[in-house]
Amino acid sequence: LMTYFKNKKAELAVTDKPEDYKPGDLVTWNLQNKKVMSGITHIGIVTDQRSPDGKRYMIAHNIGGGNNIEDMLFDYTIIGHFRYKGE
Repeated sequence: LMTYFKNKKAELAVTDKPEDYKPGDLVTWNLQNKKVMSGITHIGIVTDQRSPDGKRYMIAHNIGGGNNIEDMLFDYTIIGHFRYKGE
C-alpha cells in the first residue's frame, strides 16, 4: 500500500506538526515498537472532525475493535503520510 502511494507521488513528509495532516490524508503507523521501523503496521484516514482540544483532526481507523474515530494521530510512530488526488 505504501509503495503504491509512493509510486503515485502522493507521499508527504512525516512531521510532528498537527497542521500538516489534512482531512482525507492517509497515515500509517508502526504499532509494535516506537523505536523500530518494522513491525505491525496500521493505516487511518484523517477526518474533518477536530480533537476535543481543537488542535488536531481525528483519525478514522479500525485497530481490531471495530471502526473508530479517535484523537490518536501521534499515539504511535508515524511511518507514512500520503495525500492522493487520483489519476
